[in-house]
Parts: sequence; C-alpha cells; structure tokens
Amino acid sequence: MSTEKSVAVLNTLIKINNDRIRVYDLAQKATHDIDLHQLFDHFRSDINMFITELESDLQKLNSNPVPFKKKNIFLEKMWLSFKLFFDESNREDLLNTLEYDEFVAINNYKSTLVNNLIDLDTSTKMRLKSHYKMLETRHDKLKELGDLMLIEHKYDKSFTF
Repeated sequence: MSTEKSVAVLNTLIKINNDRIRVYDLAQKATHDIDLHQLFDHFRSDINMFITELESDLQKLNSNPVPFKKKNIFLEKMWLSFKLFFDESNREDLLNTLEYDEFVAINNYKSTLVNNLIDLDTSTKMRLKSHYKMLETRHDKLKELGDLMLIEHKYDKSFTF
C-alpha cells in the first residue's frame, strides 16, 4: 500500500465532491421548486459527509486535504444557468443535467476503486464502496424524477384539444 498514492486518491475524491456541491448550489439557484430544493439540500448534506469522511481518512495518513482550487468551468455553468433560466422545460433539463453529473461521479468513484484497490486500506475501500452505492441511489432518484417528467409530458400532450 502506497501512502502517497492513497493521499492522491483521497484528494481527488474530495475535489470531485467539492465540484458536486458547486453543481447542486447552481441547480438550486436554477429552480424554484421546493421539492427539488429539499432534495438538493439532502444531496449536499451527503456530499459534505463524504468529504468529512475522506478528510478523516487523510488525517489517518498524517496528511491534509489539498486546498480546493475551483477549476474554470465558469462558461459551462453560465451556459447551464442561461439555458435553464430561459427554457420552459427547466425541471426536466435540470434533472437530466444532474443525472449526468451523478453518472460522471459514479464512474470516477468506480475508476478510483478499480485502479487503486491495492493502495487503499480496508476501511477506506469499504467507505468508498458505501459512497459509490449512495451515488448510485442518488443517480437513480434523479433518473426516476426525470423519467416522471417525460411521462407527464407525454400524458399532457395526449390530452390536448
């Protein structure tokens, strides 16, 4: 087990989760739907728990998290804000965007687990597997909500006069 590699992996996952918090902050600004605000608060709470646990694992390795540097995704997020603000299907687009972001996070966790199993201790592996399962659950929830929007649109259009 390489301590240096473990530290790098944990810092990468902390960065991924910090980015996810920023995405949910943006998503919350893009909607007025109370149910989505509550859902995003719940997701952010889970993400903060992930970060706290990852930071704890870093401390066990006598290391500290690398200071979080916001990568320059300003234009991408600005476009998302603009699109969601002026688009009539705001909720559906927002859910689809978040579902994709969760899909990316799931793949990052999976890749980290698969490629670095030898460099992580057992408790960290178990924690990351737990995070991975929670990410899958979040993704499935967003997908379910997005699919409901598709059904509602289909239903609404079938009863137009």
